[in-house]
Amino acid sequence: MRACDIIAYSDDELDRYLDEHRLDGGAIDVDVDDPENLPESFIQRLRDRAKKLSDAAESHAVDLNEVNARLLDLAGQDTPLRAQSPPYPPGTGRSPTRTPDPPQVREKADYERLVNAGGRPMYPIDRIDEVANNPTAYSDWLRPWTDSADAESPQWSVVFGTQLWHWQHFRRWQALNREPPRRLDIQYPTRYGYVDRAYNVFVRDFRLGLPTYEEAASALLARYGFSRPVRFQQDPMRQDKLTEWIEYLVFECAAHHRVAGIVQRLQPGTEKAWQKLVASGVLSPSETKEYIWDIRSSYKHQSDEDQAWRLVKLAESSLSAAQKAAGGSAQERTQRVSAAKLRLEEAKKSLESVKRRNQLIVDFCRATENFCEQRDELGRQKCLIQWVWDQMPLVEAELHGPIESGAEEAAGRESRAGPHSRPAGKRGRRSTSKDERAPKRLKGDHQDAVPEEARPSKISELRAQPLRRSARIATRQQAQSQASQALAKPAKPTPAARVC
Repeated sequence: MRACDIIAYSDDELDRYLDEHRLDGGAIDVDVDDPENLPESFIQRLRDRAKKLSDAAESHAVDLNEVNARLLDLAGQDTPLRAQSPPYPPGTGRSPTRTPDPPQVREKADYERLVNAGGRPMYPIDRIDEVANNPTAYSDWLRPWTDSADAESPQWSVVFGTQLWHWQHFRRWQALNREPPRRLDIQYPTRYGYVDRAYNVFVRDFRLGLPTYEEAASALLARYGFSRPVRFQQDPMRQDKLTEWIEYLVFECAAHHRVAGIVQRLQPGTEKAWQKLVASGVLSPSETKEYIWDIRSSYKHQSDEDQAWRLVKLAESSLSAAQKAAGGSAQERTQRVSAAKLRLEEAKKSLESVKRRNQLIVDFCRATENFCEQRDELGRQKCLIQWVWDQMPLVEAELHGPIESGAEEAAGRESRAGPHSRPAGKRGRRSTSKDERAPKRLKGDHQDAVPEEARPSKISELRAQPLRRSARIATRQQAQSQASQALAKPAKPTPAARVC
């Protein structure tokens, strides 16, 4: 959506737009292609309308579980929602207000829906209690699917629901790209706004300049260091699992590419706003952009203002006491009152200085809020792409698995349950051939992200060629071993290191 389009909305249209773009935590996601063209007057209008909606929502007692169940029946959402709880059977005499399902129940339902849709769960469902009891130890599993890439306590209860949401959008991506490229009209929120916006950017930057979808997909993947040839079926349901997974990588890279473009476009304005704040002279040398953006800094700034306000009140009390004091000579009383007035003036000046400083910081944070949100989304999307990338050799191993009795069943069970027997990023050494090594990790936060320490000739050769027979056999054995471990006796969790 362009800035001029949303500016033209009436109040009713704008209220509806903001309401349908409200995220799970209450924040509102306003996404325009050219935010730099939004005038300050309209930004203030957005704040006023959003506050009005928030106040209206808080003034009513709402059954959030009922609202969530109803939203799932609508086609107007653009963010992942939780699974609907089954209704109470008729004749039970229960109140319409239902007790929310435990998170494990919702996650298990989303897991089943994801598997039935052909998706690849992040981890085996029989590990859900372990993950729920110690989510930090499984942060590598959870980080790609949570709101923040740096969450100290990952949201374990939304993983499969978010995966399902992404997979449903991927299915639309497949359908869109089986047709001639066109720009979608998404000036008003739709159910698939996430994928539609990524598709429009993909069409603009890749498809319009290349003859086929496959060539456009290859050009996009090349920016991320993936050089394996891609061949997609016109009917996506006829593709093997590896081809489908490569196309899923295309979809997530396209989403990352779009957000990277927004971050790049917002970067100059963000830097300009920062230089303006620095030039104001209100910052200490140790206060960086990251510190100012950290929510914890706002607590300190508010504490500073509260302390300055208390000093003003104390100075006012001192002045009042000095004026009422009867002891001493007239000259001494005058001196005490003068000193009290001076302290009050200094306290008021200090308060005004702190308030001015805080307001300048607030103005900076508001001016760069969209940049911060998009940058955080970019980091999360990068983690997600890395996970998709890391799954590639496992998907290939499952595709070429042996068909002997027992082995096929184990591989199939492992495929349904998930690829890991312990958190991603904590894999031990494997005695496998060089050809089956997983792709190296991505680096960079923008479209030009490539594997770290990549050597183009060797990496291209490795990814362009299929595994040798000996490597495939070793990989099959690896997959079978992992499946048996995951299903027989799950490994104990260990604290997960940052991987992205």
